[in-house]
Amino acid sequence: MMLRRKNYICEVPDNYFDFQDTDQTITPSKKFIIKTPGEKTPIINKTEKSAQDNPSSDSSGLLKGKVPPNRELTNPEVVSLDTEFRNETAEQQLYKFRFEKTRRTEIEVSFQKGITLGGKATFSIGVPFGEIGAETEMQYQVTKSDGQKFEESMVMEATSDIAVGPNSCYTANVQLEERALHATFKIISRMSMPQGRAPVYIKRKSDGEKVFVYYVNNLIDTFKDAVPCAQIVKEEDGTVVADKLDFVIEGIVKGTLACNHKIALTSNESEEVKNNAKVKYLEAISQRVLDRHGDH
Repeated sequence: MMLRRKNYICEVPDNYFDFQDTDQTITPSKKFIIKTPGEKTPIINKTEKSAQDNPSSDSSGLLKGKVPPNRELTNPEVVSLDTEFRNETAEQQLYKFRFEKTRRTEIEVSFQKGITLGGKATFSIGVPFGEIGAETEMQYQVTKSDGQKFEESMVMEATSDIAVGPNSCYTANVQLEERALHATFKIISRMSMPQGRAPVYIKRKSDGEKVFVYYVNNLIDTFKDAVPCAQIVKEEDGTVVADKLDFVIEGIVKGTLACNHKIALTSNESEEVKNNAKVKYLEAISQRVLDRHGDH
């Protein structure tokens, strides 16, 4: 069967293929490397450079385990706000504290190397952040072939009654942490065929009529030479897997992450006053528990 290629299109339904991201590496931009004030950039022989030459100092866990150990990240930007409640009278005063802030995370992902099916991208990028031992990973699913921008909003709100004793001062400190991110990424996305084969439709451009269908059961023959970023998958014994193929996706991720926030309440009262207040508070809680059990 002879067909004029310019008069026909090949359509590959993406629902017959499954993509799983098997590996990811994020490398922060050089302009975000932390340096001690006055420290000169060391000259390192590239052949002798190792991970120990420039250890990571990402104390908050941002991208922990997903960046090369010889790269460092930017320090977080922390905004600190103090609200002071000062009582200079001889009586206890009750104050109302209310704080509300809308925080935004904006991430932009673009890629210069990869694969698209039907004009769509099929990979996700995970951006972890948070304290060490309690990392949170934000997953962003990229579907647009020219990259994608993600925006998320979160409202932080706190309301409290603050009782300030005579001639005392309470301070409510609010800290908001943000991190600027500008990095290159490399993702290995594995393509497979759950059914063992997938149809390819040949359609006429003029009217969209389907004129021929053939089935693909070997991804290597179909994609390896046509897609430069394709890599052959092998078993542990070196056997080539015909129905799986890895694609290397490389690009840039940048933006601002709204990370941690904290509210701390402190006072200038003596330790004795604080301890007495704590005892009264615990006694009141215990009494409420006893009253609740007594009602039953």
